[in-house]
Amino acid sequence: MNMITHNFHLAPSSVSLSDEQRVLLEQVSASPGAFSSVRRRAQALLMLDQGLPVGQITAQSSMDRRTIHSLITRHRTGGVKTALLGQRSSLERRQWLALSPMSH
Repeated sequence: MNMITHNFHLAPSSVSLSDEQRVLLEQVSASPGAFSSVRRRAQALLMLDQGLPVGQITAQSSMDRRTIHSLITRHRTGGVKTALLGQRSSLERRQWLALSPMSH
């Protein structure tokens, strides 16, 4: 087993969200104007916050285990915005999320 795969198996598979972050993610996950990938990430973060196992999240979403573990890592290192948009997000996506009153 290589080191990258091994680390994915060791990574804790939950996130802790503040009430404000949860509201933002609920808004994003229900927004018809949100990019579909951002909506899926918001939904996955909410499920992780609820304590659902990664396997159950993969069954309920179009995300694989590696993607979910990457989402967890981005959340831990860069917060909700980085988890939703990625580290190199487009200006359009950053501006879209900045319009949310809860994003600050």
